[in-house]
Amino acid sequence: AILSGYEILEMKTLLFSRKENSKSQGAVSGNIDMDKDEQPRGALAVLLEIPKADQDQDHHHHHENDVKRMWVVNTHISHKICSEEQRSHAKELTSWINSFAVSGMDTNLDTEKIARKHAMILCGDLNSPVSLPRTGLSVIMADGKWTDLWNHHGTYDNSATMPSSVYKSKSRLSSFFKPMLGMRIDYILSYRSEDLLSVICNEIKVLNEGGHPEASDHCAVWADLHLS
Repeated sequence: AILSGYEILEMKTLLFSRKENSKSQGAVSGNIDMDKDEQPRGALAVLLEIPKADQDQDHHHHHENDVKRMWVVNTHISHKICSEEQRSHAKELTSWINSFAVSGMDTNLDTEKIARKHAMILCGDLNSPVSLPRTGLSVIMADGKWTDLWNHHGTYDNSATMPSSVYKSKSRLSSFFKPMLGMRIDYILSYRSEDLLSVICNEIKVLNEGGHPEASDHCAVWADLHLS
């Protein structure tokens, strides 16, 4: 799901293909064995309309050309690290995104007004440690169009996004060692193209204060972004 305080202009969905032999009796009945059955997974994309910050204060100076738009894509690919299933999800995802990243938007929208007025980010649980080869993340990055925004302002300490329990410890263990006890597998990536706006990352961090593993075994990734 994607929650937004901005207006959603358009929405697209993708359901990853599943092999016929993955549709076992358990999967058909709804009782999926994560280790045996291929789970139904996919992606959701929404096109957001983002006004200039000062337009919120002065609506009298609102101009259509001041409006910027951003595609936000959210996904959760296979948990089977380095598997063909995970790489297949990543290949489908990048192919799908490339089909509408620059063009292919709703024909009801004025394409002249949209041209060079939108950006794109990909967020989600990629189940891929950053340095491991043959993962879904490695397939996405090999597409040559993506930037890991963590590399802009992220830090090594407190970088783990899973499991969230590593941050609940009351010990005096230095935060420097906590990434060794967990993994960074949740990402915010930006799409690079001369035809799109650039995404500038001012700040990015893992929201790990308190550590509530009973709520989720993952921590959220927060970023302050600027479109240019």
